[in-house]
Amino acid sequence: MIKTKEEIFSLLWDNGKKRMNGWWKDLLFDVYEVIDGYQKENNIKGNIAEIGIFEGRSLIPLANFRSDGELVIGMDNGKWVEDRRYEKYLNEAYGETDDIKLFFESSKNTKRYLDYKPYRMFYVDGDHSTEMTLNDLEVAQEVMSEGGIIFLDDYRNAKHGRNICKAIDFFLSKHSDLNVAFTSGETMFITKNEMVKEYNNLLNEKLHDWIITKDKVYGQLNNFVHPSGYLNYSVKLNKA
Repeated sequence: MIKTKEEIFSLLWDNGKKRMNGWWKDLLFDVYEVIDGYQKENNIKGNIAEIGIFEGRSLIPLANFRSDGELVIGMDNGKWVEDRRYEKYLNEAYGETDDIKLFFESSKNTKRYLDYKPYRMFYVDGDHSTEMTLNDLEVAQEVMSEGGIIFLDDYRNAKHGRNICKAIDFFLSKHSDLNVAFTSGETMFITKNEMVKEYNNLLNEKLHDWIITKDKVYGQLNNFVHPSGYLNYSVKLNKA
């Protein structure tokens, strides 16, 4: 890891105020750390990607887990990217580097991701329409490395959650070899069926002091079956 959790959070916050816009949940850092450690210990290799970088609030902690020789690929075509504020924050975090590559175009340009495959972690947080979420999930599964994992954000979001759930429902009905391993915050973590138990056991072991509940959104999805319903990991309010 390049920076500690405290160093990353000092880039994201200033005296309790956000230094950059975005909705990334701080609790995800611990989840990323657990996933990253497992992948490295088990020689699961690949680059790291994010669709929907906005001002870099989620990309900065995600990029922190790249190893030597790994690339971070980010893509966004939103109007907010024009002022390039994300470059200021990323440069502050990591300096000018060739291993973080940003593209300012639609994620429909799947060639960008194919050029740098495979990916061990792939974060989907782009256009929240059902159509584009499906597009991004299809891209992610096509380029995912063996043992890799897809992060799908905002499935519980009041504005976009319905679209996201429609997309994941259809996506998993089409790809019977994939399933939701667990959820945390508003993010689903999707991987191959044979890896679901591995990641569940991992989270149970490493985050044993977190609140673990059945995810209620599971009951709204119709086109696939999870053996137990997926588990949601949330930090205890009184966690030390």
